[in-house]
Amino acid sequence: MIRTDFLPSCGYAICQDPAEFPFTTDSVFLGNFPHVVTKARALELGCGTGAVSLLLAARGAAEVTGVDINPRMAELLNRSAALNGLSRTVRAEVLDIRDINFDERECVVYGKGDKERKVYFDARTKLHLQNYISSRNDDNPALFVTLDAPHDRLKI
Repeated sequence: MIRTDFLPSCGYAICQDPAEFPFTTDSVFLGNFPHVVTKARALELGCGTGAVSLLLAARGAAEVTGVDINPRMAELLNRSAALNGLSRTVRAEVLDIRDINFDERECVVYGKGDKERKVYFDARTKLHLQNYISSRNDDNPALFVTLDAPHDRLKI
């Protein structure tokens, strides 16, 4: 069952499934915390329903991509973007660890309509991702997981 809630501070509608991972006040704080340069491009890793992505768009980001391993979360963020007239600004894509090619510094992300595209990252991002992934002691394919066992998908 999908419900529509509204994000504080911007009034954007957000589609959520109570059985999945609805946004919390932490997401609202995170979305309002960073300095957003007008026309900035932003990436939200582990976006869930996309509260932070929508808040960044409301604060002036020109392009926001939310990435999550859960296709349901990506679907809900894309629905929220459409409800708010933000389909050209905010989009969600599906990604997990197996989709990252460290040699070429790229990953394949999956978006609306099962479309896929390559995204490239810089050397600094590569090092941070490799250090993070090598520090983990689990086999969860999610890109970001909790620190404590059973190392579930990270949610905000």
